[in-house]
Amino acid sequence: MRSVSLLIKPASGLCNLNCKYCFYHDEMTKRENSNYGIMTNQTFKNLIETFINLPNIKLISLAFQGGEPTVAGLSFFKDAINTVNSLNKNNVKIAYSIQTNATLLNDDWAKFLHDNKFLVGVSLDGDKSCHDLYRIDNNGNGTHSTVYKKIELLKKYNVEFNILTVITKKTSKNIEAIYRYYKENGFTFQQYIPCLDPLNEKKGNKDYSLLPHDYELFLNKLFNLYYNDIKSGEYVYNRFFENLIAILLGGNPEICSMNGCCSIQYVCEANGNIYPCDFYSIDEYLLGNINQNSIAEIDDKRKELRFIEDSMNIPDKCRACKYLNLCRTGCRRDKEISGNINKNFYCSSLFNFFNKNLDKLIELAKLVIENKFPKYNHN
Repeated sequence: MRSVSLLIKPASGLCNLNCKYCFYHDEMTKRENSNYGIMTNQTFKNLIETFINLPNIKLISLAFQGGEPTVAGLSFFKDAINTVNSLNKNNVKIAYSIQTNATLLNDDWAKFLHDNKFLVGVSLDGDKSCHDLYRIDNNGNGTHSTVYKKIELLKKYNVEFNILTVITKKTSKNIEAIYRYYKENGFTFQQYIPCLDPLNEKKGNKDYSLLPHDYELFLNKLFNLYYNDIKSGEYVYNRFFENLIAILLGGNPEICSMNGCCSIQYVCEANGNIYPCDFYSIDEYLLGNINQNSIAEIDDKRKELRFIEDSMNIPDKCRACKYLNLCRTGCRRDKEISGNINKNFYCSSLFNFFNKNLDKLIELAKLVIENKFPKYNHN
């Protein structure tokens, strides 16, 4: 093993916001113990010590998420850095990232994130009208103004950040305005992910639910904006589109949902519980506990549950699809209801998108080959 990715929940599902579509809050309600509080320094040490001493390990990616990970406090993160440094006798490369709603950040936080080279993902759902519809605090107030100010703080301290936008029915219908808003504010490193309906419930029944037709229109509109910018020499990073370009160029996508099956992941809850995926952090998929179990035991449990093996099932209709190599059937959560894995809920969205835009995607891939693809200067 040369590299490993750890997704860490230092504050479990604790959060200072009350976002209406939060998938992790839904998962917490489906566990016997919904919340595991704040991770202890000993649990974090056990986690790092376990992985940093693996044979031939060269890179460990530490991604902190929640809930809201900053609820754990800046002191936790400072202690975490000190723990990693003290245990890293073999000079393993450590890549730090954090996904945050940003509302609790201040100057001390921003300086810390810059000094320790964190890549910060900021959750922002577009302009004020879209963001404040679902991303509210515990008093029901919108949070857009606060998040915007905290992004300005990150800029002040030259913290590397990107924008993560959840695609709901509302954002899908307003993507052109959102894209303009992001560009006007210099938010040119963008990720968009479809919102998740509750686990093991029929998809499409929530007011925020993203329906296939909505997603198809969203992809077409966003790609047209992206394509025109790239062709004009203006670079706005889009994670999904650039992973598609990578596939067309014969490379491997770095988004797990685009690999064709689930990957080996270690999601560590605050109490040390290990799960195979952030979208499946429930009792049924518990792999073990880092304070009690070895990596071998954890990996054996993953195999016993057939978590990766079952994700490799490809419906017959998909096998015959001309776009299988690009789609690769998508994320397991978009294919599964009550344990049954079928075709992707967004199958028609993706098929029609590729039908309409494949030639343009190939055109952009050729720009990469010809070294004419615009370069990105981040922050």
